[in-house]
Amino acid sequence: MVAKSFFVPLETLDFDHIVADVEQIRAVNPQR
Repeated sequence: MVAKSFFVPLETLDFDHIVADVEQIRAVNPQR
């Protein structure tokens, strides 16, 4: 599941999707 959702944006070059995921992670872990 996680790997697939990570490979999909890479193939489609959907950088916005990756950025959104990073923003979500940073929102959950502000320390990082």
